[in-house]
Amino acid sequence: MSSSQTPAKKPKPTPRYKHPRDGLGPYISHPTGFPPGEVIHHTPDYVYIRDRYPKATVHTLLLPRDATKTLLDPFKAFEDAEFLRATKEEAEKLRRLVAAELKRKFGEQNGREWEKEVKVGVHSNPSMNHLHVHVISRDNHSERLKTGKHYSTYIPRVEGGRRVNCLGRFF
Repeated sequence: MSSSQTPAKKPKPTPRYKHPRDGLGPYISHPTGFPPGEVIHHTPDYVYIRDRYPKATVHTLLLPRDATKTLLDPFKAFEDAEFLRATKEEAEKLRRLVAAELKRKFGEQNGREWEKEVKVGVHSNPSMNHLHVHVISRDNHSERLKTGKHYSTYIPRVEGGRRVNCLGRFF
């Protein structure tokens, strides 16, 4: 190669997303691009994933794939009664999987009803841009649960007569 020729530059790797708040987008658009340890199950309508920053022993997310809803605030998205019904059905399936995982981890424990140990819901103020539903064990046991904000995000509280920063609004 002569000195007048410069080697072609390698393209920079494209980030999976442009902003951290968009981190759920790739799971929605390409769930097969992730290892089975991250993506639990997917259908044309929903993706189940393990939360990367779990705030409980078992912490999963249900990601709707409806392009007309995925970037909406949950309060707006769930105004659609049919979408809410379908998402509740799918959340119930994931709830049973989470309960089965709790039972696997902790055993029978005298007939304990593990599904009662699972909460399902959305944040009133989501930290991620893509619509997602948390399906999480009630124990709040995790190394990632470090601050009061983390704790209060998953525990219902009332301010001015209104529930805020909690799970369970629709589910």
